[in-house]
Amino acid sequence: MKKTPQEVWSEYQSGIDYHTQIDIYETVEMNQKFVNGDQWGGVLAPDIEKPVVNVLAPAVEWYNAMLVSDDIAISCDLDEVTTGNPVQDNANKLNNQAMESIVIKSIEDIFEQTKYKQKLRLFCRNASIDGGAYKHWWFNTKKNTDKEYKGCVDVEIIDNVNVIFGNPADTDEQAQPYIILAAKLPTDQVKEMAKKHATEIHEDWDDMTNLEEGARTQAKYTTVLTRFWKEDGIVWFCKSTQNVELKSPTSLGVKLYPISKMNWKTLKNAYQGVSKISEVIPNQIMINKAYMMMNEFTKKMAFPKIIYNKMLIEGWSNKVEALGVDGDPRDSVVSVTPTVSFNDQLLVYVDKLIAETKQTLGLQDVSLGNVNPENTSAIIALQKTAAQPLELQRLELYSSIEQDVRIIVELMATNYGVRPVQIETEQGGGQIMFDFADLSWEAFKMNVEVGQAYYWSNVTQVQTLDNMYRQGIIPNAITYLEQLPNGTVKNRDEIIKAVMAQQEMVQQQQMAQQPQVPKAPGLPVV
Repeated sequence: MKKTPQEVWSEYQSGIDYHTQIDIYETVEMNQKFVNGDQWGGVLAPDIEKPVVNVLAPAVEWYNAMLVSDDIAISCDLDEVTTGNPVQDNANKLNNQAMESIVIKSIEDIFEQTKYKQKLRLFCRNASIDGGAYKHWWFNTKKNTDKEYKGCVDVEIIDNVNVIFGNPADTDEQAQPYIILAAKLPTDQVKEMAKKHATEIHEDWDDMTNLEEGARTQAKYTTVLTRFWKEDGIVWFCKSTQNVELKSPTSLGVKLYPISKMNWKTLKNAYQGVSKISEVIPNQIMINKAYMMMNEFTKKMAFPKIIYNKMLIEGWSNKVEALGVDGDPRDSVVSVTPTVSFNDQLLVYVDKLIAETKQTLGLQDVSLGNVNPENTSAIIALQKTAAQPLELQRLELYSSIEQDVRIIVELMATNYGVRPVQIETEQGGGQIMFDFADLSWEAFKMNVEVGQAYYWSNVTQVQTLDNMYRQGIIPNAITYLEQLPNGTVKNRDEIIKAVMAQQEMVQQQQMAQQPQVPKAPGLPVV
């Protein structure tokens, strides 16, 4: 359904109103400032020092380190169809292996070209601070590959405040009636996109909303809205400013919205998430205030003050020099005020407040490495204990990556056409020309799994199989060979057949060597 630029802008304003109701703009701005150390903003107290004891930044760094430090691997399994015909089933098996190899290799190439794993760090950081983060995928026709083929699947990270869902109460992005992405682009660039309507483009400086006042800069920018919706199950999109259409409705030819998200914590009946940082900002403010008060006490009360008689001495100087007084110098001229001891209970309170705040954020001694494991089992146990507070976020990240894989496959099937690819099967590997249209979901059913790479490392799998075979857990060589990862051993099927033939030969020889038991006389032959 085609929408005018004014109608799209009205939907965008409705999304802004919703974001304002849930205070997402102020929350995101405050969280970002506090994590980056700007924790005294708006405090008018020029005569006092403003110490910052930032317990939020280490938490965010630890979150990101735990989520993205391990390499991520993807497993794609095609649904196998058994016909009962060994020749046809073997051909189907090899075809599935080739298709799986094509998908994995193509996705890995896209991850490398788009710097996907580096962008995941920003993605996870945004989610941990803002409460949520989004990825937008598209086919970039201006991007060259390492071959003569132009165009590649590309990705960008979108802030959660710039994403508007048509149904705010539904957390599923694929079930939305529409999704709007907002971006501020240089006004000159937008005028080039508008072509003959360039004179109708103006910068946001001339038409600022209350929410945009705080983002005003000297540069000239214009808000561009990209609206996605579905017609008959196919995704369409258009681009526009407040009054000008930049891109007419265009079909993407895919069934999935090219948008994936990750919420840090789910907010009930809302698509926007909640950050762990938000709930401990009052703790951070109190920690800073306590250190400020201790600092002011130290300056004003920890050192003695000199009191002198102004009737005898006109002025006091700390210089080492003789002082003249009016009257008997043996009279009391100067005295010193006693110092006041600092209440140690305040230090205990602050330390406990910091410890409780870290506990709330999931930071423990195990997480920060303030323990000394004595053996390998202890190291593994500590790793698992440290990772437990982030298991839900890790699963949310993996779910987002699984969605990315499905979006990538659709975009490749729609836009790539025929290109050379590298395949690996049990029979070996090589390069072939492949029509990516064969990856369409109608003809290509795939299960996607995402996990830490070392779990699915071929080397790790082979080592595990070796140990199981040596310990007798795997009963025979055939089972061992069947479980080896694809491509590990060339011509694996022929080796299995040779082992089976050898086992049959040994079995026949053993039967031939067994002594024949003579039949008892008079008994019938059975």
